[in-house]
Amino acid sequence: MRASTKRFYSILLGIAFFAGAMYVYSNYARSAYDKVKVLKGERAAKIRLLDESQKAVEIVDTLLAKYQSLSSLQDSISRALPVGEEIPAILNQIQGLASLDGRKMEIDSISFQYLPIEYPKEKTFLRPYGAIRVSARMRSNYADLKSFLSALQKNIRLLDISSLKIDGGGKGSDPALTFDLAVDAYYQLKN
Repeated sequence: MRASTKRFYSILLGIAFFAGAMYVYSNYARSAYDKVKVLKGERAAKIRLLDESQKAVEIVDTLLAKYQSLSSLQDSISRALPVGEEIPAILNQIQGLASLDGRKMEIDSISFQYLPIEYPKEKTFLRPYGAIRVSARMRSNYADLKSFLSALQKNIRLLDISSLKIDGGGKGSDPALTFDLAVDAYYQLKN
């Protein structure tokens, strides 16, 4: 065989291989490539769905944590501003604070008076609140009085000291004082 014939056959064989490669590519590789593209798209969609689901779970967890803290906030608000007057609780708190930390305070008299309730003029979701004025006549020394007033201020229930009148006070190292105290205790109205 001559060299030119060999060249011609090798070119023909190259063209046949090229045509075969094109046939294999168009029939097998391209369909497999299309399947791979579809699978990659499905994988990307599933990854995106997983990420969105994880974000949604995180948001729900955050909201649950907020609502749980809101329920503890609701409990704190209910202790600071209870629903209903709870007069025995007010009396108990005043008597407890008077004897707390070794204070030597005597309560001579105590009385309660409902203060007028002012309803909001605009519609609101908040409950209206009222106040009870607690008037007490007490005796103690100055240090215990000062400590008692500080404890009233730090008490969990909302209490305002509306008036304080101090009488007495003699000579000596620990003179007894008589004082009249008026405290407003606030509460939420029941529906």
